Amino acid sequence: MYQITRLLCLCVLLLIAGVAMATETRSPFLLSVGLGLNATSVDAGSNHWYDYGSTLGEGTGGAFDFKLGVFATPQIPIFYTLKVTAYDQNDGNGYWQPYHTVFSGVGASYYFSPTNPSFYLTGGVGATQWGVSDSSSIDTTGAGGFVGLGYAFSKHFAIEGIIMGGESSDSYYYDTPYSRFTTTMITLNAML
Repeated sequence: MYQITRLLCLCVLLLIAGVAMATETRSPFLLSVGLGLNATSVDAGSNHWYDYGSTLGEGTGGAFDFKLGVFATPQIPIFYTLKVTAYDQNDGNGYWQPYHTVFSGVGASYYFSPTNPSFYLTGGVGATQWGVSDSSSIDTTGAGGFVGLGYAFSKHFAIEGIIMGGESSDSYYYDTPYSRFTTTMITLNAML
């Protein structure tokens, strides 16, 4: 009988903890820092009607995500975001160079539930940069955006996957009016 009572008390405590965690409300402010991985592809196009663009390179590496904003409603935060990736890319001559992509802009999310845990959709627009990390010879800027899906599994932690892209008109290649990058990021975010 004693073991059944202990087991019943333990089940009630776990149930209460689960209900408390499931009804965890969010702070009215959003401060989030995330680290993760990325995969990036860079393309360029030319002025020629027959050239549909070519892949300049691909690489994988680390990712950083920062958000600062407010919750307009319990389900919709509006925020400033900075997303940075670093990766190595083969330059075509057998040498690996460190590259980076940067996104700085505004974004918003929609949480499917007003309390955690919850899935959410996210997206934003802003300015982008792509270039070689150890040289100023290749550095392009332009406009871009991101879309993604995340899961906030507690008040302080979420996992997020996004697709980010940008296009610039000041490519460093001769006779190429634009370059563009596409980055896939997965980050684990800590929120305050």
